[in-house]
Amino acid sequence: MIIILNDPIQTLVDTINDLYPDVNCEIQYNPDLNEKVSEIWMSEENGNLININPYIPFTAIVETIAHEFSHIVSKSKDNIHNGEWRETLNNINKKYQEKINSEFTKVEK
Repeated sequence: MIIILNDPIQTLVDTINDLYPDVNCEIQYNPDLNEKVSEIWMSEENGNLININPYIPFTAIVETIAHEFSHIVSKSKDNIHNGEWRETLNNINKKYQEKINSEFTKVEK
């Protein structure tokens, strides 16, 4: 059996679900993004979708998901980084750091 310890992507998803349980969103890796790092599709009817380019570095995925999800919460499109977007991103980042730090300390062998 394989178990991933300290999975930063799952930790981020758990963090976002804790903070914004009523916001529905799916995330997919989309190789058709070509040169784009990511994009979002926002729809009250069909739900929200974050597309992530699978060719970006693994270390950029967590920040990209947090960034795009903040657009969904603040309902800001087209790279508009207003006060609500910044507040959302800061909330996610702060809670994520707390969670990832507490999880990491649990796994010492």
